[in-house]
Amino acid sequence: MSRAAQELPWPARVADGAFRGTCVGTLWVIWYGSSEAQSIASGSRALHMLRFAVLTPLGFATFFAAYNGVLCLAERSVRHEYLSPIVAGGTAGACMGALVVPFRVANVLGCAASTAFVCAAMQRLLH
Repeated sequence: MSRAAQELPWPARVADGAFRGTCVGTLWVIWYGSSEAQSIASGSRALHMLRFAVLTPLGFATFFAAYNGVLCLAERSVRHEYLSPIVAGGTAGACMGALVVPFRVANVLGCAASTAFVCAAMQRLLH
């Protein structure tokens, strides 16, 4: 992350994550919306698509905002180029894994580990 972005206050970085997540979620809905609609029986299609169109951007926005918030705190306390994204990705992934129903520790750990790995890999790739 650039030095200027690191100096932004954490609320600005959380808001930036929420905005970017909403954009990514909206693109996801546009890209996968037709296949999602075809996979549902016609009787409940409208309600399902409304739910899909609202919850997908909301989920991405929540994830990106949480990641940016934890990353900001980790950068200030850990101060290690690769450890901060691992901490932020693992924390955000664990939170998302905890939302999977039914709750299983394996889901939480799997989501945390895989998200931490992807975040560390992207940090390495982009720097």
